[in-house]
Amino acid sequence: MTESMNLRQRHQAARLLHELSRPTSAAVIAQLPVRPGVASSVAAVQHGSALSVREFWTTVGRLEAVGVVQRTAEGLALDRARLDRMINDWVADSPLDAVLGRHSRLRPFVDWGRVTRTPTEPSLLDELYAGLAELFPPGGTVSEGEVNARIAEVHDDPAEIRRGLVDRGWLRRAPGSGIYRRP
Repeated sequence: MTESMNLRQRHQAARLLHELSRPTSAAVIAQLPVRPGVASSVAAVQHGSALSVREFWTTVGRLEAVGVVQRTAEGLALDRARLDRMINDWVADSPLDAVLGRHSRLRPFVDWGRVTRTPTEPSLLDELYAGLAELFPPGGTVSEGEVNARIAEVHDDPAEIRRGLVDRGWLRRAPGSGIYRRP
């Protein structure tokens, strides 16, 4: 298990995510071979991306700067090793990493450190909520904003998970307030 990402790594990860979210970057990456160490000719990648020459080279420069694309003698290649390392760092930095160590049956429902699918089997669903409850210290109190922020690190719908945690008794909400406590 790797240590948590430091500030520099988080900044690099944010730059990488920002770059990967650009349509021009997606167009270039889609033309690159997936196999490590295999390159495509610059002409083929530029033609397949349907970008202007200026857009293409600007995009390639940004992708090189974040370490996703490399220029080789054969052309352009996807740096799969760097991308895999970055993804592994993200996953290891997820609050769910420790939870999955104790609840291994939940692994099929988690991708890249986030819950991406909800189990339909009742016992697995209960185990998921029990694992998510571990994001909060027993006996400690947290505001609704803090609850939402912690859940948002691992799930796309914090309100749904918060309600599920309360409904199942994993979190208690003080009447008339936005303060939550894990019993």
